[in-house]
Order: sequence, then C-alpha cells, then structure tokens
Amino acid sequence: MTLLGGLILWGLEKNLWYLDAVFVAGSAVCVTGLSTVDFSLFRVSSQIVVLIWIQMGGLVLLSVVPVTLRFLYYQREKRRNPDVLDEKSHQTIRILKLIIITVFVYLVTIQLIGFIVMGVYLDANGSANRVLKLNGIDNPWWWSLFYTMSSFQNAGFGLFSSSIIPFSNDVLISLVIAFLIVAGNTLFPIFLRIIFLLLRTFTRNQRLRSDLDELLSRPRSYYYLLFPSNSTLVLFGFWLLVTVTEWMLFFVEWDRPVVYASTFSSGTKLMINFVQTISARTCGLNNVNIGFLTTGHIAFLLASMFLSAFPHMITLRSTNEKRRFTSKSVITKFAKKFLVRDLVWLYIAIVIITFIEGASVNILLTSFLAICFEVSSAYGTVGLSVGYPGQNYSFCGSFTGVSKFIILLTFIAGRHRGLPETLDPAISSFSRRKQTERNSMTTSENELTIH
Repeated sequence: MTLLGGLILWGLEKNLWYLDAVFVAGSAVCVTGLSTVDFSLFRVSSQIVVLIWIQMGGLVLLSVVPVTLRFLYYQREKRRNPDVLDEKSHQTIRILKLIIITVFVYLVTIQLIGFIVMGVYLDANGSANRVLKLNGIDNPWWWSLFYTMSSFQNAGFGLFSSSIIPFSNDVLISLVIAFLIVAGNTLFPIFLRIIFLLLRTFTRNQRLRSDLDELLSRPRSYYYLLFPSNSTLVLFGFWLLVTVTEWMLFFVEWDRPVVYASTFSSGTKLMINFVQTISARTCGLNNVNIGFLTTGHIAFLLASMFLSAFPHMITLRSTNEKRRFTSKSVITKFAKKFLVRDLVWLYIAIVIITFIEGASVNILLTSFLAICFEVSSAYGTVGLSVGYPGQNYSFCGSFTGVSKFIILLTFIAGRHRGLPETLDPAISSFSRRKQTERNSMTTSENELTIH
C-alpha cells in the first residue's frame, strides 16, 4: 500500500520527489499524519487517494479482516463437510457474523454522524464558512468528510496548513473531532463491549442472547479487540488517568497566548486543552501551536506518544485465551520486554538521524529535542510535530533523504508493533480444532485397519 500509494501520488503531483510521495502514502496507510511536504497544496485527486489510504489503514476496518476470513473459512467447511461441524461450530459462525455486522455498522454510523453534523453546521454557519474560505476551502462538505475520516482513523492529516487551529475555539467542531478520535481508536473496545451488552439486555431472541453470552464471556476467542469486563474497565481507567493527567499539564501554558494563537476565555481554553489532550496520544491533529509549548511539556508529550499503544498491547496479550490466567508478574515481564524493544528502536533511529542531520548543521539542544519528538511521534503513529519555522510541514520535512526514509521505517514499525507474537486463538482456534479432528480421524482409521 505504501509503495503503490507513492506511485499514484508521484504521478498526480508535479515536482513531487518520489520519496516524499512514498512518505505521505505510508504516513496515510499507517494513520500517522507526518508529512514532509505541505499536504494542503495537494490536488483534490491526491487528497482523495490519501483519504482512501487512511480508511484502508484504520484500526477498526483492519480489525474485522481476520474475523471475516475466519467466517469465510467456516462457511466453506460448512458447504464441503456439513456433518463435521458441531453445534459449537454453528454458534461460532453466528457470533463471527454478528461481530462483522456490528463492527461495519459501527464504522459507517459513527463516521456518517460526524460527517453530517459537521457538514450541516459548516454549511449553515456563516462565520465557520468564512474560516473555510480564508483557508482555501470552498466546499464545507468536502472538509467535513475529510476531517471525519481522518479523525476517526486517527490519521492526523488535514486540509488546513495549520491543522485544526482555525477552529480551535469552535465548540461543536472541536468536540465532534474529539469524539471521533476516541471512537475510532482508544475507546473502541469499550464502546464495542457496551454495544454488545445493550444488545444482550434488550434482545428477546433466545439464540441471539445465548450467542451474546458466549461472546461476552469469552470475547478473545472471537475478536481480538473485544476484552473481558475486568480488562475493559482497567483499559478505560488507564485512559481516563492519562487523559486527566495530560489535560492538567496543559495548565502550564495557560497564560501564553502564543500557544493558543489568540486570547480566549477560560472555558474555551479548558475545551482546547481537552481536545488537544485527546488528540495528542494517537491522532496528531493539533489545535494549539505545538512548537511553542514549554520544553518540559514537549518532553512529556514525547513520552506520552511513545507509550500510547502500551495499554492496548498489554491488554491484548494478557487476555489471550492461551494466557487466561496470566499472573501480574508475567504481565509485568511482557511490559518490560516491549518497553526495552521499543526503546532500542527509538534510540537507534534518533542516533542515526542526529548523526546525518548534524553533518550539515550543528544540532542544537532544541533541534535534538525536536528530532526525538519526531521519532517518538512516528513510532507511536501519532503525527504531532513541532513543525519547521516558515514551512507548513512536519519537522522531518527539513531532513535529508536518508533521515526521511528512517522516519518512514519508524512509523511502519510502530504501526505493526501491536501485532501478537504468536497466532492469536481468535484467528487460529478453528484451524487447530480441524487439524485435531483430522488427526483423530486418521488415528481411528489406522486402528480399524490394524484391527
């Protein structure tokens, strides 16, 4: 997808270096948002390609692919060997179908609501429409569609050269974008479990109720982004703790108008800080000037972006059906292992980029912090950047070709760091059960032959 998207963008955009085209395509499909060129200057056709790549790389859509493949495998076996499938297998088919339908309805419904709400508002609100026109956007519905999909997929791409700063004080736009961000990533497992619980509560179909009981009691046997109730509560609690901590940290910028791009009321600042806190962990859309934050705040965000995927990764592994009774010590061991592995990757990338960029210009302490921030943002697939003075692209846009390529490898590696180390039972259980049945049948035939 990265190489193909790069070829398409390279053909559509004149005077675009192929490496920059590949970088943008990779950043889109890895839902990162970093860009080495001014994306707001791209043609509409190129922006549509990037939007498609963003949708294809989104967490929710990708998560349903293995479920769909498993469902199709069951259906094939059902047609070929209908007598082999027991009642448990038939229930599994129904549960997989229920997951596929629910996730697709969720995917379409949430984005459709966001698109309509922001589109109607922008089309009817005169001041909001003027903001669009001042930033070179004539069609409010196109803006609404792009930012809905970019927010929900946590991609961080935008049609404004200044991200969502022009709408930073707009309550409706800001809160809708914040909701889309959490609905498409960090809180998706929580929302999905709530949906299944509501279905279980209000359905009168006994078969459906039985299927939901099975799904809710053993969720990781069917879908790797649906967790048991305790793990779901822990995941939500951790998200709430981190969100409140980061939101309170923004108070260090309270009396700095340069950060907020204007002077706002206290209530508006609280809202701006909240939206930026939501976006800082996974999305990369910014409604404040990141480059003007205090050094300590940038350092904190650097660590936050690096750790953004850790709660999900640990929950994913600790709820594996193979490790249903995983002890806290083993979970701690997992966390340390992932932390060390990721730190090594970040350290090597930072050292190489610093050496390369330092060969042409002396790296100051602020520049070194900006490099660290860029690498952490890439590995966390967040997309926040301190920017480059006088340019409307990420700080990595000022790098040489080799350094850009390292950033490209970094966000590709970061996008895949959540993959399980072994084949997850949510995907492999049926294959293994079938293999066991075949081995058992073969053994029985051999015993009959010997007899």
